[in-house]
Amino acid sequence: MQGLLNRSYDLYQSAAQFVAEASGQHLGAQALVEAGMADPLCERNDLDGALAHLKQGLALMPWWGKADDFVLSYATLARIHLAQADRSGAAEAVEKAAQLIQTRGVFSEARRAAEIAQVKLWLAQGDAQASRPLGRIPGRAL
Repeated sequence: MQGLLNRSYDLYQSAAQFVAEASGQHLGAQALVEAGMADPLCERNDLDGALAHLKQGLALMPWWGKADDFVLSYATLARIHLAQADRSGAAEAVEKAAQLIQTRGVFSEARRAAEIAQVKLWLAQGDAQASRPLGRIPGRAL
């Protein structure tokens, strides 16, 4: 968020090393590190690396279990898929985020990230509905 990609990446690398060296399995912490690592990689346009880390994070996310982090991860996944011109993959990620929001509830930061991902998807699809307020679009509200 502050444009410090190298610092962000280095912090995630340090966190990954700490988790790996810690005694016992800390799969929840590893999930957050893997998913978080995707953001600076995506910003660097290393989309394959970002996708690999994010998929690993999502695979481990049940060990963490917090819906907010799932939603944030799906929003990042949608961003990666859009950058790869994979609109169907982005739509699937946005749908998974929306389902979690509706069934489990999340904090406003995660909800906003999912809403932004939805609008970016609509814009990529050339959907005129994208310009309407999110809460007023029938069948599409997050």
